[in-house]
Amino acid sequence: MLSGVNMKVCIAYYSRFGNGKKCAEYVEETLKEKGHSVELFSVTGVRADSLPAADHYIFSSPTQIGNPPGKIRRFLKKLKLPVAAAKYALISTCGDKNNQVLAKLSEILDNKGLQKAAAGVKIKVLGLKGPLEENYTQKLDSFIRELSD
Repeated sequence: MLSGVNMKVCIAYYSRFGNGKKCAEYVEETLKEKGHSVELFSVTGVRADSLPAADHYIFSSPTQIGNPPGKIRRFLKKLKLPVAAAKYALISTCGDKNNQVLAKLSEILDNKGLQKAAAGVKIKVLGLKGPLEENYTQKLDSFIRELSD
């Protein structure tokens, strides 16, 4: 839960067409407006063992044929966090809501001893490259509220 003032949050995303980045940036800005300290990273620009210490980690992944792409899976499998029993939450951008991205990424993180802080959210992408569904910011706001409860 993101209770308290100035919780430290680290967001790491992988985005092929910019949809996941757009979601991650929206969450970053919203959390900053609520007084939290947030750092945002692309998994293609940071090593999996170099994320900063944080109270919560949020990971965002697109969907590739119903599954998380190899880049995000490999990143999370190599992930070494400086915080024991860290809490995490997941965002998935997808064309089909019946995919296994959240479940498969949760399994990787649960096996590392991390604790799930929220159920996760799926944001629908219209077409191959976007745009995002019309109400995506409302879904992300609900996701953020779930983290804050």
